[in-house]
Amino acid sequence: MRGQAARQTTGYFGGHVALGLMSGVLGPTLPALAAQTRSDPDALGILFAARSLGYLLASLVVGRIYDRRTAHPILVGALLVIAAGLAAVPLVPTRIGLVGLFLLLGSAQGVLDVGNNMMLARVQGARIAPYMSALHCCYGVGALLAPLVVGASSSVAWGYWWLALAIVPFAVGVSSTRSPTQTEPVTTEPSSPARADSRLIGLLVAWFVLCQGAEAGFAGWSFTVATRSGFDQDAATKLVSSFWAAFTLARVLTIPLAARVRPQTLLTIDLLGAIASVSCLVLIPGETAMWIGTVALGLSLASMFPATLSLASQHMRLDGAVTSTFFVGASLGAMSVPWALGYALALGPRGPLWIILVDLVIAGAVLRAVRTRTRG
Repeated sequence: MRGQAARQTTGYFGGHVALGLMSGVLGPTLPALAAQTRSDPDALGILFAARSLGYLLASLVVGRIYDRRTAHPILVGALLVIAAGLAAVPLVPTRIGLVGLFLLLGSAQGVLDVGNNMMLARVQGARIAPYMSALHCCYGVGALLAPLVVGASSSVAWGYWWLALAIVPFAVGVSSTRSPTQTEPVTTEPSSPARADSRLIGLLVAWFVLCQGAEAGFAGWSFTVATRSGFDQDAATKLVSSFWAAFTLARVLTIPLAARVRPQTLLTIDLLGAIASVSCLVLIPGETAMWIGTVALGLSLASMFPATLSLASQHMRLDGAVTSTFFVGASLGAMSVPWALGYALALGPRGPLWIILVDLVIAGAVLRAVRTRTRG
């Protein structure tokens, strides 16, 4: 990889670490934020929805902006907004204030996520599959580190402030490289059709809704499910970290696999593993099953997002409009499923897990339709 391309790619990797830090911090800190705002922890499920709504709104428009504007200043701005927003979280005394702040943070996440993926595609071209896996591995690294940083800090407030400080160097790194142009990719993909299949796009959007909903839902509520199932807070924090550790490990392992295994094959294996993992969580009582199911689920969900983008890139050009559409689907899932899971706690401590299981079974039907469409 050329020197300039290497520096650009490294910058996008750093941006995805920042995305992971932002995504991984909310779930384990919900009880502290509830105390801070004098709210019921279940009611703070609205923060997941607010963050995802902001992400959705940004995703609707930002892809087209990246098609017309220089990208790196926008990425740097998004990173600085995330850093400032995280620093402000411990200072907000009301629930409505946190809702507004997480709406802003979600918007910055959407801008950063769409931009990193689009710019990486421009830089790497047809070689993108392993780099896409590596990019999303960096997200897992950030999500793994976030609860560990909070747990090791003297308070939740300091945990947020350390995470905010850690994001600043990523912004500096991106600002030191030039933005790629739409003609930047080193190689092109001659077999990719220039025009997208609207039905395939619709199926992939539905897939993103379901799979990102399952990932965001479990990541956001696993701490609460664990504590209500008998775990103390320290053990529940370690359980959440084990999910992200497995998630990150799987993304590391799929980097070489992405260059050798067809995305559809990876997605099928991932989905079957996820269904088996959640079935273990809901059907087998006890802490041992909780640990096994959590780790297995992290391994199974890890490569779904990058493998789906790689699959899409084989059948269509990922321009701003198409990329934004996919991320809108992802944000809809990350908004709606975690919100619903908060109410599912009324069914018992493992009520949210049953919803996730149903979600994944429906995803299986969608994946089957995707396979049929891409074969045709």
